[in-house]
Amino acid sequence: MKLQPGDYVLLVEAVTEGTKQPGQPVFAYSTVIVHVHDVNDHEPQFLQGEYNVAVVEGQPGGQYVLQVTAIDHDFAENVKISYGIVSGNIDSAFTIDANGVITTNVELDREITPRYTLTVAATDYGVPHKFSITTVIIELIDENDNVPLFPHAENVRISEGTGVGSVVTNVPANDVDLFPSLEYSFADDSNVWRNFAIEKFTGKIVLVKPCDSTLFCNATLDIKVHDGKHSAFMSVTVTAEPKEPAGPHFAQTLYQFTVPVQAVVGTVIGRLTMVGEKNNKRDSVSYKIVSEYPSYDLFSVSRDQGLKSKERST
Repeated sequence: MKLQPGDYVLLVEAVTEGTKQPGQPVFAYSTVIVHVHDVNDHEPQFLQGEYNVAVVEGQPGGQYVLQVTAIDHDFAENVKISYGIVSGNIDSAFTIDANGVITTNVELDREITPRYTLTVAATDYGVPHKFSITTVIIELIDENDNVPLFPHAENVRISEGTGVGSVVTNVPANDVDLFPSLEYSFADDSNVWRNFAIEKFTGKIVLVKPCDSTLFCNATLDIKVHDGKHSAFMSVTVTAEPKEPAGPHFAQTLYQFTVPVQAVVGTVIGRLTMVGEKNNKRDSVSYKIVSEYPSYDLFSVSRDQGLKSKERST
């Protein structure tokens, strides 16, 4: 007979006084097997209250993660245990088998879910069932699997005379991967006049030569960012504007006025505006027409009335 856990084997001895030979005892033996019916009074117990593990992202499903183990001090059917994930299994990312082995069910992406906290239960086969739970924390290890991204192309205006060392603009790229760090540079033949430099790890574009001519400061700079595996590009157009004169000057370099054919002599055609006059010394500014095309001598200009028509001399 096959013994079961919890069975007891007893050897029983019986002693009597013999009748044939008075004073001589007679012995008899018997084996007694006691079957103790187990009551399911123990819960399964995990060997650890919390498990921590790290898994590399981007691997195909079916990768081993770890094994959890629980024990039960009952017997027979009551000692058998099944395992299940009861919460935290986002998008069914993991599975667990009858031995407590957890594997990935899909390809994991750290940029979508960087960490999983699973609640795992161990349940026995007894009646009624008893169970216990443990926590499994799975951290995803980053892989360089994303291309850095630039914002849209940028147009920048600087003034002629901007000082050397001035930051023209900053073009930081975005990379959702943790490592490695991004490195910035000009694409080949982009910085023709070598008037600009770009900081390697920040993307700041700096003026390194005097901007004393709009010709040499106007540029279209092609910026490259590299993360050790992937590259991205963007363009920055730098436009240098002429430095505003220090003294009084016209608010516009070009005025256009329209005058009706029926306008009488002396009609004010338009006003010309001066800026940069200090202390409102308008009396110190005079106006004159230095050229006229076609040259019919039809107009005059004054400080108070602006541009007006005048009578032709005969």
